[in-house]
Amino acid sequence: ILREENPDLVECLNMLFTSATGNYDIYVPFVERGLELINSKGILSYILPKKFFNASYGQGLRNLIRQEKCLKEAIDFTHNQVFVGVTNYTCILTLGFSGNDTFRYTIINDFSNPQTVISKILRNREIRDTEIISTFLPIELLNRDPWNFSTLEEMEVLDTLRKVGVRLEEVCERIFQGLRTSADSVYVFTGFDVKDKYFVVFSEETGKNYELEKELLKPLIKGKNIKRFQIRRPEKLILFPYGKTDTGEIDLIPPDIFEKRYTRIWAYLNECRERLENRENGRMKNERWYAYGRTQAIDVISRPKIITPDIAYRPTFAYDVLGIFYFTSGYGIIPKKEYLPKYILLLLNSKLSEFFLRKHSTEFRGGYRSFEFRFIKDLPIYQTNFEVQQIYNLIADCLLFLNQCHYDFYESVGNNNEEILNLMDQIESISDTLVYELYFKQKFIEDSKKAIEEGREPIYPQLENGPFLIDLVAKYLKPIDYDSYAKLAYSIEPLSKEEKQKMEEMKEEYLKTIKEVVEAIKADEEIMGLIERIKNHEWVRVIERSGNR
Repeated sequence: ILREENPDLVECLNMLFTSATGNYDIYVPFVERGLELINSKGILSYILPKKFFNASYGQGLRNLIRQEKCLKEAIDFTHNQVFVGVTNYTCILTLGFSGNDTFRYTIINDFSNPQTVISKILRNREIRDTEIISTFLPIELLNRDPWNFSTLEEMEVLDTLRKVGVRLEEVCERIFQGLRTSADSVYVFTGFDVKDKYFVVFSEETGKNYELEKELLKPLIKGKNIKRFQIRRPEKLILFPYGKTDTGEIDLIPPDIFEKRYTRIWAYLNECRERLENRENGRMKNERWYAYGRTQAIDVISRPKIITPDIAYRPTFAYDVLGIFYFTSGYGIIPKKEYLPKYILLLLNSKLSEFFLRKHSTEFRGGYRSFEFRFIKDLPIYQTNFEVQQIYNLIADCLLFLNQCHYDFYESVGNNNEEILNLMDQIESISDTLVYELYFKQKFIEDSKKAIEEGREPIYPQLENGPFLIDLVAKYLKPIDYDSYAKLAYSIEPLSKEEKQKMEEMKEEYLKTIKEVVEAIKADEEIMGLIERIKNHEWVRVIERSGNR
């Protein structure tokens, strides 16, 4: 806004202040000017947005504070709102030049009682409770970029995750945003019924109902439809005017083919032609007037994919195993062929992934987090062989099935199914513990050696020979055909009597199988003892404490 309203001022600030980099906010040069005005014994303290900690425009200010080693204290209010009537994510930044070897970093988790929190901050010592965590960190941490400060214990875990895992972006063929039509009122339909080979839909653009050919109308999901291990049935359809060319590429269906094969849709588009041509400042006034405003994702949207909303309270990754769901908000993830998608899905929804994201992504009111590409691309993915991935695949199938079952039950009855919820919790607990072992096995072995030397109980009594949790659990796991179940569960057209019967038979069989697996694991004392020892490890406690704040 400043660049548009006062470009001369921006040019002047750029010349005067080294911290003025990128599309910076006005507070950035204010901080630099404040540092210029104080002497070697002076201190300045500002309350300002904390976004510069990891935003690209904050690079200049971070560099300045790093070079001067002038950070004395940073109080991070996280998602707590300080100013009434204004949504902002703030910190109190205290700077000074008097020999800083350390700086104090305080995280405010609960600001509902400001007087209590302030009194704790004024004690100027290490504090760890439900309201605040306050610690002293070495000034050398300013050399990291961007700044994602935490306690030393948490930073040790984060460093290990980066070392043992590779970035999600590196194991994916594509991470992509949803479709951009630039005319949703034309392409997106609310409420639909089935009538022979047509969908009966309502257009917000014209305010009328239409019977349109099914083939080009696709189920459209929004953020509210995307849940952990689950996609809730959509209430909308999107008109997708694209198809495969003779060379196998995805491109706009030519007018002559459109008019011949999809007569009703072509008539509808022509009814909306003026609206479509006037999009994008008139850029669509050409022979491709009925195309989307952007071509992003049109070539991959129909493929099986992991999907996440833009914003969520915790990792909320779902799997479109059939490639039938289209979306306009959120991100799609297609792993490379060396990685089973359900293995990746299980890692992304784990507590370990949640811990990593809480330390790296932007936080919003209520504790919600951004799951934009710039944050999820760095999630650490453990590289392992196909055989190990298949074990995790079996667990993912169970969680996908149970989550869909619970949603179906809730939709039909209006209440939770406590038995299914209990099974979900137990499977997720086992899954999270297996993920801890996957990433931290070497650390567990090293600490087991120390425990044996000191006469304490080790995680692995036989050290490198385990026994390891994945081997013990694998012998009890049984496959279920989730993909076949999903084909029926996700149908947007009414199921036949035979299909309904088949679905009920599968549900009964798979629930029985999962119960048997859970009961067998719970009855195995060696497994339960190992799970308890892993969950008592200091690194695991650090991760799980972080998620409970």
